[in-house]
Amino acid sequence: MVIKGDPLDNKPELPAGLSMALAQNLSALDRFSSLSAAQKSALIERTHSVESKTQMRDLVRQLGEGGLTL
Repeated sequence: MVIKGDPLDNKPELPAGLSMALAQNLSALDRFSSLSAAQKSALIERTHSVESKTQMRDLVRQLGEGGLTL
């Protein structure tokens, strides 16, 4: 499932798993909101290799802790 935004907005679509994980980690959500469009796209691309909720939570946790290189 993908959360779709405004079709006229060129921002990448946010996968539901990423959206849910960000909603549960406010520091990661804050960091995500401060990323450039290119960095957000890179993060979204990385989520395509995530195979479980645990992996998604770990990825988002790393983002929130500032330990994720994009």
